[in-house]
Amino acid sequence: MAAEAHFAFDPPHSLFIAIENWVGLIDLQDLLNVEAKQDIDVVGFVKTPQLPIIRDIAVRDDVAYVVGGYQLVIMTAAFDCYWFPITSTTLSFAPQNIELEGERLYVGGIADGELQIEAFNLAALPAVESLGSFALPPAIWSVVGDQLLTYNEQRATVTVTDVTDLGAVTARDVPLPLDPAWQLIGRPQLVADALSLVVIDKGLVSITGLLMPEPTVVWHELPTYYSPIGSHTAQATTLFVAFSWADANRYNSSVWVSTRDEQVPLREISLYPHFPVFHFYAIRDNLVFAFSDYSLIVIDLTAPAGQEIVRTYPLRGRLDQ
Repeated sequence: MAAEAHFAFDPPHSLFIAIENWVGLIDLQDLLNVEAKQDIDVVGFVKTPQLPIIRDIAVRDDVAYVVGGYQLVIMTAAFDCYWFPITSTTLSFAPQNIELEGERLYVGGIADGELQIEAFNLAALPAVESLGSFALPPAIWSVVGDQLLTYNEQRATVTVTDVTDLGAVTARDVPLPLDPAWQLIGRPQLVADALSLVVIDKGLVSITGLLMPEPTVVWHELPTYYSPIGSHTAQATTLFVAFSWADANRYNSSVWVSTRDEQVPLREISLYPHFPVFHFYAIRDNLVFAFSDYSLIVIDLTAPAGQEIVRTYPLRGRLDQ
């Protein structure tokens, strides 16, 4: 299986990719003109031996926040992935995810059977100032404003925790039309206040507006031949369901794409001859980057069926190293 990739978009021009302890950069000049080949530059991939295996990455205003091992490392990201450290700190748990929200950086990881969350004050940089930490039941999580959302797969429930005052957090449950007995394909995805998951024999469900009085629920049908070897990833407004298979001398990769809250069928895009393809990132609603082992594949969702792949670029570094 391909190593997990982590993406961080620093608008308007820089898309960073972290995989194991490599960091890559794609420089975007003019996203309004996808026909101009020179407006997308695959700068390359740089190995960062000073870092452990990268578990997550966030970038804002040319500053990169990276977690791996037991470390939070903050680096300048202004020099084509040849990064220079600003500061770092050792955590009491192994971090797995980070999120930037306002003037806070949230770092989370599982330790002692609990989800440990620690918040840092970005305004204090270059000093590392912790604003506080707390523990929750194990779950995937996201942050919107001063609300931290967690999804517990065993209970099929989203819990909203108010983290305005980290010394006195309060929580409430959001009921969802989900059954914990359903069999899932891949991992649920929680992005901001939107949850999505693939259910065997039911399809792809997207629930948006989890902080609203009435969340919106949309089901997307998957083809009958879709199987548990596929994968599901999500962004704030875009859903991806990927499928790569090989049998003797035959192989293929496809992706189904949809906007979260639209009652329209998933759009299938064949990525042949590229194989395998596991990683996707929507730069905007109609422009998607897909990554095979050796190529960046640019997909225009407004193109006619069968013509969605606009072009490809060689990657100067494998995404699965």
